[in-house]
Amino acid sequence: MAKEIRKKTRFHFFQMVINMKSVPGKSFSELSNNDILKGMSNSDFVTQQLLEDLLFKGSIRSKNTFTEVIEYKGQLELGETLNRPHWQVFLETSRQTTPKSVVEYFSKAIFNQNQNPSIQVTPIKNVKYSSEYVMKDERLILPDSCWFPGRFTKESISFRKQLEGDEVMMEIYSNPRIYQKYINNIIRGPSNDRLVYWVMDFLGYTGKSKYASFLESSGKAIVIDIDNPRAFSKAFIKLRRSPKTLEENS
Repeated sequence: MAKEIRKKTRFHFFQMVINMKSVPGKSFSELSNNDILKGMSNSDFVTQQLLEDLLFKGSIRSKNTFTEVIEYKGQLELGETLNRPHWQVFLETSRQTTPKSVVEYFSKAIFNQNQNPSIQVTPIKNVKYSSEYVMKDERLILPDSCWFPGRFTKESISFRKQLEGDEVMMEIYSNPRIYQKYINNIIRGPSNDRLVYWVMDFLGYTGKSKYASFLESSGKAIVIDIDNPRAFSKAFIKLRRSPKTLEENS
């Protein structure tokens, strides 16, 4: 008698989609970014901070055991067909668990329900492809909202957690000044070793030193002392040797 082949039901890697609820009487393709933002607010669509907190704390129950979320990344996107806003998330658990258990963890925390249809979880076979797919270029960027910057990694969430005891640093992270937003956009854009951006401040006390420390501690910049030629030279050599590191952290 042939041995029965059991279908695998537990996995380590998952792809999760959290969809926004439909807007009554309208299709998503008809909505502007402002309309989408209003609809997300009215439907209590999960914010970036809440989603980050759930992933950071991630302890998923499966029967009588718990498994931790040990790796994660994702971003806010618009669906290619229906234009529906949704979070696209890649996650890895420390122990094998079921897609149902993952759905239950996020459904209870976000919607106070065991299984919410807005959350879809599928196991992953091609880990490298899925990990890159959830961070593709086409993300939804909604400035000045609780869904900005619309992208996160385990490293970026861990960095935010480190800042929570520092009010000034948290203000830079969550509510940057105009010039800080300008520099943030430069950092997120394509690299160009032929451009030099010179940002000057004639007023003072606008958070330049703290912002520079923020960028350096998050791995997005190297701070150099231009008044010290020797220090400047050493830092420039360091910068030339590590552009890839800076680009990966941007």
